[in-house]
Amino acid sequence: MNLRLNQQDRIVYADGEALHLTKSECGILSVLMAHPDCVVSSEQIYREVFAQEPYACRGTIYVHVRHLRAKIEQDPDCPQHILMAWGKGYLYHP
Repeated sequence: MNLRLNQQDRIVYADGEALHLTKSECGILSVLMAHPDCVVSSEQIYREVFAQEPYACRGTIYVHVRHLRAKIEQDPDCPQHILMAWGKGYLYHP
């Protein structure tokens, strides 16, 4: 699947299909896509997306990632693009 992100309009194009994202989903996907195949911690994602110190961020990021996967993954239960690195964070695999 080919993903292309339009941050200004908060739309991700998945194989040409336009999918609308929330501000948080767009921010998270943007952070992950900026570091392909590299693990980004939940704390770093939280800092970059919400511009706050991450106190209890893992649950927040987890929920947003789950919603994001539901929109862009063919099978959200077996993701191919937004992957979790247990205990470390998330990564985007193009």
